[in-house]
Amino acid sequence: MIGDIHSRGRKRTSVPVKKTIKEVDIVALRFEDMVIRTKEGVACHLNRFRYTGCPTIRTIDKKPEALRFAGRDEIVKQLYMLTIGGQTTTTQVNLRNLLDYFKYLDSIEFRGDTFGLGIMSKCIKHHNELALKGINPSKAASIREGLCWYLKKINRHLDTKKLPNTRKSKPSNKDGALDLESELKPIAKTLIRGFKGFAEAIKNRAWLEIHPIFDEGMFKEQVKAQKWRGTGGIQKMAFEKAMRVNLGVANSPLSHEQLRLRLLYNQASRNALFLFYMLTGMNRSVLAPIKHNGVIFKDIGNGRYVFESTKFRANYKDLDNVLGFSKNTKSLVENWVEVSKLMYERMEIHDFERKPFLPYFSIQGEAVDFSYKQTEPNLINKLISKLHGITVNARRFRNTKSDILIRATDSIFITAQSLNNEVSIVEKRYSNGVESDHKNNLQATMKAQAAIAKGQAISEAVEEAKVLHSDILSDYDYKKRLMKESIKPAALTPTGVRCQGGSRSKLEAELSKFKRAGIHLNEDEGKCTDFLSCFNCEEHLLIASTNDIWLMLSFREQLTELFGYIAKNSAPKEQAFSVKAMLDKTLNRLKNKSPKNYEKAKNKVSNGDFHPLYSNRYGLKNFFG
Repeated sequence: MIGDIHSRGRKRTSVPVKKTIKEVDIVALRFEDMVIRTKEGVACHLNRFRYTGCPTIRTIDKKPEALRFAGRDEIVKQLYMLTIGGQTTTTQVNLRNLLDYFKYLDSIEFRGDTFGLGIMSKCIKHHNELALKGINPSKAASIREGLCWYLKKINRHLDTKKLPNTRKSKPSNKDGALDLESELKPIAKTLIRGFKGFAEAIKNRAWLEIHPIFDEGMFKEQVKAQKWRGTGGIQKMAFEKAMRVNLGVANSPLSHEQLRLRLLYNQASRNALFLFYMLTGMNRSVLAPIKHNGVIFKDIGNGRYVFESTKFRANYKDLDNVLGFSKNTKSLVENWVEVSKLMYERMEIHDFERKPFLPYFSIQGEAVDFSYKQTEPNLINKLISKLHGITVNARRFRNTKSDILIRATDSIFITAQSLNNEVSIVEKRYSNGVESDHKNNLQATMKAQAAIAKGQAISEAVEEAKVLHSDILSDYDYKKRLMKESIKPAALTPTGVRCQGGSRSKLEAELSKFKRAGIHLNEDEGKCTDFLSCFNCEEHLLIASTNDIWLMLSFREQLTELFGYIAKNSAPKEQAFSVKAMLDKTLNRLKNKSPKNYEKAKNKVSNGDFHPLYSNRYGLKNFFG
């Protein structure tokens, strides 16, 4: 009976049990296979630690007879087990820092406790002393960082606090903002020239024998500046080698024609990458991984655009391109979209929408982005430095754009928002002003000192140095800033310099001068009138408009005519020549800023059409008595 009841009961549902095997990291058994590799492809071979002096892998492979074991096999195994589960860039950097530590141990033939406090402290102190002499100033801090990382890994946290402190090395200027006139604009022209050259060649299926950023005139200037031997033929060859194809590449499935195209396309992508760094202000980690289907523009008003996309980063912030870019930049990006499509088609790669917007084609014919080390995006800097004497990178372009923004808006908050940074970070950066302004002031001071040392009059040297380093706004920029009320309206002075109103101390000095002369002005008449002595006053501007240049040219023309009368009257000779020198240099800069406006103004003066204020030389009476 009981058996019948059980037989009539509901049949139990069998639940299948899946036996899962926990995934574990693959542990290498041979030292040669103990390699820590980041996702970008950067590798650190722990086998190097086994030998005295930590030789390179190439040396280990080619000269095994010259190797000497250092007795660190157990340490190598330990390092491998500590890092196999976290193969990040941080791990990579700290392992390289430890390499420097072991090189030091081998240099003094140390045989004691490898990570004893005594020897670690001795190493850091040694490199601190070298830093004082200017030798590898950052090495001590790097080694200390690597040792602290290792000690924390093995739970020796307290020992990290017992290590000696390191000197803070002076920050390198490799990421410093570029000077707008002398550095940024020439580099911009170079990158745009290269971009257009590559785009035209790719569209027309043409081949380039020399890298299109090359410019004979600029190169000759660098030959003189760098004092290269002869005509700099060896350096010039670098521009030709950049476009020379190595058809003997081993283990590549690509045809000879595709290998040629690969070189052309990769050079074009590098050029475009750096151009877009400059035009958008975006970082490498943001710009490089963008896919074709991520190039969607969003109009943010006032002729500015941004990429409408999301960057996978902390707090899921929007794509870090809030600085925006102009309509002209947008057209360049659209041009590159067309060019890169052609590149994918000819490399026989389909589904390009999901591929990198700025592709690098590997030896195997795969398209990857420039965040991978193998792509070597900075190769273009070897050529840029031969034309400009400096190198550039994404951070440097971004810092330049940041400087321009803070000077235009004078707002920490707006700049922070535009950079997608915390306000405190931007505030710290600009707590002492804009570095380029300090550099310009220092440069002016040094030029003045050099001129004085050569016997030039002090006042003349100072004024001449000042006028060389004052900013110039285009007429368009000036009117745009007025509309936004980011600057004060500026009155046009008789010299062609704009005045926004003298400083309080300047105005008080002017009023005192008038009082001593027996002239009493009303409060609203207390304007700055000492125009010749304040070309570099913070309240004065240079605007490259036709009218401003016309006025300055008229002033200069009448001043030149005045020189014929200097011996006959009381006009101060030194001051007249000093002013003439200032005007010549200032007009030259205005010409470079706006060639068209300068030409219009020059034609007026050449035709005898002077500004009404200087219809004859007696208009200079107010300046020279």
